[in-house]
Amino acid sequence: MEKDNRLEYIDICKGIGIILVILGHTYYGPEILYNIIYSFHMPLFFVISGFTFNHKFEYIGFIKKKAQKLLIPYFAFGLINLFIQVLWKILYLQEGVDFPYIKNSVVGILLCFSSMQYMPNCSPIWFLLCLFIANLIFYWLAKLNRIYSWGIAFIFMSISYILSKQPHDYTTYPWKFPVFLTAVFFMQIGYILRRYLDKIIEDNRSITNIGCGILLVGTLTLEIATNNSVGLNENQYGNIIAFLLTSVPLSVVLITLCRKLNNVYLCKSLAWLGRNTIYVVGFNYIIRDIATEVYYLLPILRKRTISFLPLFVLTLIMSLICIKLCDAFKLLTKKQI
Repeated sequence: MEKDNRLEYIDICKGIGIILVILGHTYYGPEILYNIIYSFHMPLFFVISGFTFNHKFEYIGFIKKKAQKLLIPYFAFGLINLFIQVLWKILYLQEGVDFPYIKNSVVGILLCFSSMQYMPNCSPIWFLLCLFIANLIFYWLAKLNRIYSWGIAFIFMSISYILSKQPHDYTTYPWKFPVFLTAVFFMQIGYILRRYLDKIIEDNRSITNIGCGILLVGTLTLEIATNNSVGLNENQYGNIIAFLLTSVPLSVVLITLCRKLNNVYLCKSLAWLGRNTIYVVGFNYIIRDIATEVYYLLPILRKRTISFLPLFVLTLIMSLICIKLCDAFKLLTKKQI
């Protein structure tokens, strides 16, 4: 179903995906849960980007559109978070902030050295820059013959995997190379999936339901059995076969299920969250850290050892409040203009 030129079930899927991001960034969770989430939640967003990809604009117009949507927010969130971090250190932690610290952070943001050491409280925004570059590449890949596009996509994934096995850290490759090569690979999967998903569901409803169930159980069992540790931000894939056999099916299953559950009332809230994921990406770490501090101020919690589930719920609630505040600020600035 289209809503304001958007696929609402894709917004629902993004809403679920961003909840997984919050879960994956919440402290004190079980390792197996983190491994399951990281095995597919970032590939899911790249698959979604390929799923919704189109060639509506000429290349220059396309660059401008993606820069406005991804690149400008990347730098805006980076600088805002740096400012918040400086205030946090000075006013709350009562620590000094010197020029080398500011310089290190600015360089980290400019080159996307996406660790807390170089991008205080905003390293998740690496996704925005990575997706921007991946889109610029995929624009041309999507124009090629399907055999060529698949071949190049597999070459990109292979290069990324080979480089992941070489010694590297966050500063080895600037601007998320070679992670954006992996992003292009998953965009290719999403782009092809968009062509066939509706037809598959309409022609084979019962088979699709059974297939989704088998894939879901099978991939989760595989991840639990292999305990494969993945981190796209770090360009780490662990067992590459297990990674691909987990990330691709789980992404496809989640998109398919969201397509089938489009009219469920709860999904309206998830769709709203999915339309505002960028605010969570931009402020997730600072919200998480504030939520951790608030945790100890709540009478029913402060006498207990901090635990995963209450902290996640608190972070999620504060994330929703943050979205509302950002929407209100955006509306206010528009009225003033």
